[in-house]
Amino acid sequence: EISGTRLTLAHQKMNQRISKLGIEYMEEAPLDQYTLDTFLPEYHVAVEWDGPMHSLRKKKDRERDLYVLEKYGIITLRFSDLKDFDTILMEKLEKSLESYDKRIELWNSARRN
Repeated sequence: EISGTRLTLAHQKMNQRISKLGIEYMEEAPLDQYTLDTFLPEYHVAVEWDGPMHSLRKKKDRERDLYVLEKYGIITLRFSDLKDFDTILMEKLEKSLESYDKRIELWNSARRN
């Protein structure tokens, strides 16, 4: 149980797999008015488990994803299936690191101007 909420079994399994990959993470990380399901600080990535309720909240999820990207540079990866989770996650994390380096570079050059 985290922050007064219960993680779903699928969300727990997702975090266990992240842990087995040797990646540090924070569960239910508060960020302004939002809570990130799982935050990977080293990668500047939020991993969200999209259960059945998320089909009803797609617009709110998109708004939140855009907010954390624009304000904090955090990319959100969404999963609703654990099939090939490890492989897909690692591929996306590698790409997010490349894009994060580019985002930092752009941010630094904008600050200099």
